[in-house]
Amino acid sequence: MKVPISSKVDNLFNKEKYILHRKLSSEKKSGPNMKFFNQTMSAAEIFKTIFKDIITFVLTEINSTLERTHPNYNFGTVTTDYFYAWLGSWIHMILYPRSSMKKFWEKSESTKPDTFIKSLFNNRDEFVNIFQSLFHLSDEFLMNLELKFNSILPKYYKAYPNLSIDEMLLKYRVKCKHKKYDPSKPAKWCLFWYCMVDISGYLFRFTLHWKGIKWKLYDLCSEYIQTIIDQYDKEDLHLVHLFMDNLYMNWDIALKLKNLGIKFCGTMRENRGKEIWTFCKDNLENTLAGELVVFQNADRSIEITYWKDHGKDATKFLSNIIENGSLCYAIRKDKGKKSVQIVPTISQVYTQCGMGCVDTFDQNMSTVKLKYKNWSWKRFVFLTILRIIMIDSWIIYKELKNKNISQVSYLEELKLDLVKNWEEYLKTIKMDNQELKRKRNCENVKNCIRKKKK
Repeated sequence: MKVPISSKVDNLFNKEKYILHRKLSSEKKSGPNMKFFNQTMSAAEIFKTIFKDIITFVLTEINSTLERTHPNYNFGTVTTDYFYAWLGSWIHMILYPRSSMKKFWEKSESTKPDTFIKSLFNNRDEFVNIFQSLFHLSDEFLMNLELKFNSILPKYYKAYPNLSIDEMLLKYRVKCKHKKYDPSKPAKWCLFWYCMVDISGYLFRFTLHWKGIKWKLYDLCSEYIQTIIDQYDKEDLHLVHLFMDNLYMNWDIALKLKNLGIKFCGTMRENRGKEIWTFCKDNLENTLAGELVVFQNADRSIEITYWKDHGKDATKFLSNIIENGSLCYAIRKDKGKKSVQIVPTISQVYTQCGMGCVDTFDQNMSTVKLKYKNWSWKRFVFLTILRIIMIDSWIIYKELKNKNISQVSYLEELKLDLVKNWEEYLKTIKMDNQELKRKRNCENVKNCIRKKKK
């Protein structure tokens, strides 16, 4: 059914109309799961709460890798406190980078040894051997680690109703079989991570594009949608707004979301092979620049909006957020200059109310980068997963404390909290050594007195 374009133009686009978390009752509100957290928890306690279900699995793999690849490693088994101290040191290194890792221990004319790192790991090999062991993590371990976190992360946070499914691209220059080529992106060869993030910036699911696996994006999206269903009661699913781009959105996904009662909005491709796309292409290919055409299905529950802006290609939206071709004013920026333009309301819903969630998370990832060269993709993937957990714990920390703390400040607090137990352990060893040295000196003095008497 063709719907005429409304001649009425509303005021500036109202974003609050489509962000519906305020309609949830206090018992069902979005945010951190208070069964696991409280407002007095420190940064490290929040991080360790998320990481506690996986720490044994990680330590087992690291210790077995060290035993296999570093037979001369004589610093003992990597314990929980040892690993958290190593992690705090690594955070310190990416916050205050030097030209190479060995510079943190070396003394030269221009630099001095880093006192924070030196106090934790007096011997450089204690730190570097663990770092090098990440070269040799198994593919099976990384896949299982991904699966475990995908089951853990939704448990600690209830999603806000506005979510998006999109890919996060991480540039990786070294040769890797899992890199994917995309000519439309600034970084042509990258590691692709399929992600689902809500409007608060919390990541619920992530999946690396593993080469050798037959990818069916419908099945991937169905798993992500199931995560939403598990978090919401059936009567609240109508509040959820899910956004996807044309890589994921198709007619089958649209029907699935419609039947579940979930609101959705996404762009679409005409080459999906369905009759609906052929119909749209035949009827809309002659649309002129600046024109807007809207189609709806028989019961007016799904809407296709075909909008040809002044660009070469038209934008095609598939949605059950019914706007009937309404228009609104939108502020556009071009080369630093702002201008007000008339655009379809559905395009503003798509761009302003949730589609940028994964992009926001990607920006948070790039705020503090992995500064040191990772010649092994396995180490890069492992450290990236750690960064994901740090960002999620930062989101939880901000909401628990109800303050807008920067990610850098949070990581500063996190690193200091992570190393506390290890520092206490080193103090007890130092005190024991001093006591042992004192006893030995006393015994030596007594022996000397005895010899003199004789």
